[in-house]
Amino acid sequence: MKRFFFSMIILPSLLAALTTGCSKQNGDGKTAGQANTAQATTTENGNVQNMAAGSINGRVIYEGAVPERHKLMLVKDTDVCGRHDLYDERLIVSKNQGIQNAVVYLTGVNGGKPLSSLGNEFILDQRGCRYNPHVLLLPVNTPLEVLNDDGILHNLHTFCKKNRPCNMSQPKFRKKMEISFKHPEFIRARCDIHGWMSSWIIAVDQPYYAITDEDGNFSVSDIPPGTYTLNCWQEKLGEQTAQVTVTAGRTVLSSFTYNEQGS
Repeated sequence: MKRFFFSMIILPSLLAALTTGCSKQNGDGKTAGQANTAQATTTENGNVQNMAAGSINGRVIYEGAVPERHKLMLVKDTDVCGRHDLYDERLIVSKNQGIQNAVVYLTGVNGGKPLSSLGNEFILDQRGCRYNPHVLLLPVNTPLEVLNDDGILHNLHTFCKKNRPCNMSQPKFRKKMEISFKHPEFIRARCDIHGWMSSWIIAVDQPYYAITDEDGNFSVSDIPPGTYTLNCWQEKLGEQTAQVTVTAGRTVLSSFTYNEQGS
């Protein structure tokens, strides 16, 4: 079971012959646990820069002993992949209990800032036989550059439910290739050649998403005033939700807490 805590203070993403695309199949999509709804308390303090919109800042926190990160066992291309120790990235918790790479996002937002506010360049780098970043926001219908900096054969296999899955080989002489997705979805990606390599591509059709940093912090800005569902997703611990009211010119501070029994 997950335990969820929410508080808020109002204060002002080989060549064509070697590319296998893409027929619809079952795979790992958005693996969310049962959602919990929490209650909130509010106070007032300060302003944000855009007085016509509000913001949400906060943290995603792990309650209990910080889980030990497990070193991965490498069985292929160890001369390249073994230059540095590689660790399981599915759950990374800082010394301050912050959970890295959780996805926090709003649903129910109409209008507001454009999707282009997420940026105009999106890169998934295969370096040292790991994906960087491990979790990536990607606007729908936007090219994602997939780089191969390792000088060995990699393979990008995406597991989709709403989009067409792709299975794309990338030999050492193909330094860059591009993919994109039409529909919003949480997409698991892995390398079929190096099975420990995995990442998540979060294809989105609205900009109110954030990925937590190494200490679990997140920020979602320029939100039109209103009441929304705030969601937090973590690939091993599942999903939590809460209702949030955003007021023009103010910031909501919030936190999500997963306990050590989360799964």
